[in-house]
Amino acid sequence: MERKLGLSSRNENSRNMLVPDMHVSKLDEMYEQFCKNVETVKEKFHIAEQLDNVHEEKAVKDIYRSQIVFLESALDYYMHCLGIYAMVQMYNNHWDKTRGYSDLKVPIDKVMDAVMHPENTGWIDAVIVSYHASKTYMSAKEIKGQLSLIVGKDFFDKIANEMFYDKESRVKPADKLARALTDLFERRNKIAHQADRNHQTGDLYDINRQDVENAIFVVETFVTTVHKLLTE
Repeated sequence: MERKLGLSSRNENSRNMLVPDMHVSKLDEMYEQFCKNVETVKEKFHIAEQLDNVHEEKAVKDIYRSQIVFLESALDYYMHCLGIYAMVQMYNNHWDKTRGYSDLKVPIDKVMDAVMHPENTGWIDAVIVSYHASKTYMSAKEIKGQLSLIVGKDFFDKIANEMFYDKESRVKPADKLARALTDLFERRNKIAHQADRNHQTGDLYDINRQDVENAIFVVETFVTTVHKLLTE
């Protein structure tokens, strides 16, 4: 996996969202919570090391598998929080409304509630939370759709350029990012839904510490880049 630890500078005026200080503070809070969740994932390496010292190889690998699942959960939770927050900001005219936001369908009972009780804005929170409740934001497709909804359809490409741009490479940065997110999501699903076994043979897929460290690198760099672009 190609790694690019440095985050290059962004072209000025490439994002026309309004980000007052109070909103930067809230975005920082979400990012800090994500970082804490990832630190919890990393702490499990200590458990794996202790088990490895007593030659409990199977248990060590199960710790690695649990780290993949918890890591993806941290990503999903961050994307949910970001989506809910961004849509509320658009509704309150603090962020520019995206095409995706404008196309959202609102249940008629919520519309009637808003018409009959214009002084009560609680309905919009209920609509936004309900919209996100049944969704997961771990696959490249769902993440790309979420970012398009809350920022714009080119935001995924901007993130990918920050993470993977290489003028010598023939592979587009967006394709590299999509592949990295998809590979991780597919591995998470094998662990969570198949006991990490091959459907045809029943054999257990192998896993090692490097697999987990690579996964952490991708997710951490992705979310850090999202946060950086949103708060600049």
